[in-house]
Amino acid sequence: MCLLPNINKQADSVIKIYFLILLFIPLSAIAQVYQTTKPLENMGEIEHLVYYKDMNNVLNGFEGAYEYTGPGFYFKMELKKIFSNVDYFCEDVLVGKYRYIKDGVDIDYMSDNLIALPNDTTSKISLSWIHPAQQPLFCPQCLSEKWIEGGIFDPVTDKGAVLRMAKRTVGSQQGVQVWLHLEVTGIEAGETEVPIQLPISNFFMAKIQ
Repeated sequence: MCLLPNINKQADSVIKIYFLILLFIPLSAIAQVYQTTKPLENMGEIEHLVYYKDMNNVLNGFEGAYEYTGPGFYFKMELKKIFSNVDYFCEDVLVGKYRYIKDGVDIDYMSDNLIALPNDTTSKISLSWIHPAQQPLFCPQCLSEKWIEGGIFDPVTDKGAVLRMAKRTVGSQQGVQVWLHLEVTGIEAGETEVPIQLPISNFFMAKIQ
């Protein structure tokens, strides 16, 4: 993934930096600044002045609203594909917002306005790392399709978590299997509980919109 390199080793710090540097510009600027377009998939090392485009519209297939209702907690998220300009390169990216309720505590960012252009500083979710078409290890029941990875940010604790998503159908219900997890760098010495207000677990979310 272009903005979260080495995410499996430094997820927390990189994800926070990711959300701090997201900047967006009008699409008309692509032709003026970025003269080279390359696929977002298998992008490899980031090159200057390149537009990494979702050529196969993989991210489009994950747009929409998803919901998980208990037991233990309630979680909802809404995802939207946008064009993002990040310093010296640009890319297509899936951004989002969420609501999380547990033990009477309601953390709600669903009123955030995900503005694609010209500037968006409200996104709590960002995904642009596209994995090959296969069943991911975190979900053997998922469809053998391309799946995505990125990060989710909790402003309350100022921490981020890795977010992985793969398409899955349970009965007749379409949705995604979601795996939120913290890497070692996201847990500080002396912390005995999960130091983040997010559902750090693996669960199915139904697509509701």
